[in-house]
Amino acid sequence: MRAWMIAPLLILVTMAGQPFGLAARADRFDDGSSRDASTPAGRLSDADEIALALTAAPASITAGAAVYIFRDGKFAKVRDGSTGWVCAVGRDPRVKPIAVAPQCYNPEGARTSMQEGMLRAQLWSRNVSNTEIQREVDAAFQRGTLQPPSKPVMIYMMSSHQVLESFQGDSEWTTGAWHPHIMIYLPHATADQFALDEQNQAGPVSVSSDAKGVQLVVIVPHWADSPASPDVAADHHDATTGAR
Repeated sequence: MRAWMIAPLLILVTMAGQPFGLAARADRFDDGSSRDASTPAGRLSDADEIALALTAAPASITAGAAVYIFRDGKFAKVRDGSTGWVCAVGRDPRVKPIAVAPQCYNPEGARTSMQEGMLRAQLWSRNVSNTEIQREVDAAFQRGTLQPPSKPVMIYMMSSHQVLESFQGDSEWTTGAWHPHIMIYLPHATADQFALDEQNQAGPVSVSSDAKGVQLVVIVPHWADSPASPDVAADHHDATTGAR
């Protein structure tokens, strides 16, 4: 499973061929200022970073979740949890505006997929190329530092603050927000177990697979941080293209 941002962030890759759209959001933070968390000047206080991470999922998930924030080139736990769920914000500063992805992981996702995403985020912060990052990730799996999921993984990406990105080779570009969605990885499942159309979709569910399992991307109707506001990303579905 190659997802944290994905996308990674991370992952912030386009999933199952789906493009992303919408612009970055500027919001008001606890010091009363208005700034964009996807810009270098938008570095948030720890309290605001925690709040941003918790926008990724409904309160029923985030209430007992631990929280990690990225500081000084690495992730650090700043809030203990009681359920095994973990929330964090991934960023890729190699693109402008900076890609931002609040995400919440179930316990198996926190043990596996999140660790991969954190490694990628640390390498992004050092401006490492995608090719070299993949080498580092592959080596970490070979050493056993990273492990693939052995049980189902759930990753919530329901924050309206998301600013996602796409990758192609050693190029990456910001594409904005997509839809509020949940990613589900099912190890050992196969794509032929799902009724799919020609685009590998089953209604609001996109399906991608590899030899180890199947990943579902499930679009949901509302942002977790704005439950009264419907998803309007469908009106802005075309991705902004360009490369670094």
